[in-house]
Amino acid sequence: MDKSIQNNNLLIELSTISPHLFWIIPILEVLAVPLVVLLHLRASAEAPKAPWHGWLAGMVATAGLLLILNRFLPRMHFHIQGQRLIRIPIAMASLWGGFFLAGIFAVQRILPVSMLANYWADGAAKGFVSLVVPTLVIGTMYAIAARWMPFASITLIADAPMRLRGLRWLPLSLCLGIYEGVAFPLINLWQSMPDHQILWGAFWGGIGGLAGIIATISLYSLLPPLRLHLSGLDQGSK
Repeated sequence: MDKSIQNNNLLIELSTISPHLFWIIPILEVLAVPLVVLLHLRASAEAPKAPWHGWLAGMVATAGLLLILNRFLPRMHFHIQGQRLIRIPIAMASLWGGFFLAGIFAVQRILPVSMLANYWADGAAKGFVSLVVPTLVIGTMYAIAARWMPFASITLIADAPMRLRGLRWLPLSLCLGIYEGVAFPLINLWQSMPDHQILWGAFWGGIGGLAGIIATISLYSLLPPLRLHLSGLDQGSK
């Protein structure tokens, strides 16, 4: 990481992506996809996934992931500018996770039923588009909210607590587009299973998440690096 501090702001450029994502992302998908499958089947198996399904599944899956992750963070020795990351408060991170997945489903609803004839190429194209667009839109919304309503930003509890003020959203959208381009057609294989679709959703969610993050980390050096924008947080605001 290359780091610089300016006026109580911290800019961190990520030259590499943490290998911990090899297990963090599959867990997130294993938590999210079965809930999406359940909501989808209860509504109508033929209808496109609704944005509110994404909002609910995104919040629950993010909360579940952080419950797990926060138990291990103190042992992972993950540091930001020399400060040991201890935990990530769940409430606001889960809310933004819900907004993000709702945005993904909103984009998927307006995409053509079939963009390309080949299943894998079609899934890759849909996955890429359905992540790039909401990342830019929700990312812009987050940056505005974090600037004018600091309470709405995600907090990182470290030895010195910090707020996430924003990221470089275009590089992030490309990373997530690559991720979903690989993961989406794999995850969607649950729809072809004749029974136990919720269990298959968990299975293919994990497989798709792992394949997607492998592809993203493998290609990361070819992309513009991610940059986190953090700021200090008063101790009384934790």
